[in-house]
Amino acid sequence: MIDIYAPAGTFTEEHVATLLRRIVESLLKWTDATEIAFVRRNAGAYFHALPPAHVTCDGEPDMVVRIAVTLPEVVLSTIERRRAFIEDATAIAASLSVDAHTAERTWISVVNAVDGGWGIGGHALTNADIDEV
Repeated sequence: MIDIYAPAGTFTEEHVATLLRRIVESLLKWTDATEIAFVRRNAGAYFHALPPAHVTCDGEPDMVVRIAVTLPEVVLSTIERRRAFIEDATAIAASLSVDAHTAERTWISVVNAVDGGWGIGGHALTNADIDEV
């Protein structure tokens, strides 16, 4: 699951759909689970445009983009894959944002859900479950 948070106006309306699609494509490109259809079918992304005053750094409004990725450990299981995804996603966000936003103002967190701490349809899935689907 990918959540992208940005001050309204950081991305034009026409770029939001492209941003979501390209970030998902990047995640799938760097995943350990590319061949697992279940993972591909459920690689969702959400865009949250926030009032500019609701995004701050040091208590002042700032044009920070936050990309938060929560997924089972099996999806990005190595530091090399996480680094590659973070580099790729940062470049994608910077290329689609307005000129006032810079890559240095893109923050990405990759959080691995504990085994069985990620679910769909009311079912808590383990890494082994996902490998078998």
